[in-house]
Amino acid sequence: MMHPFEKKSLMMLKVGCS
Repeated sequence: MMHPFEKKSLMMLKVGCS
């Protein structure tokens, strides 16, 4: 299970990499 913060961080990283 992932924490909300972790999920948000991953999303942000994905967007930044895109």
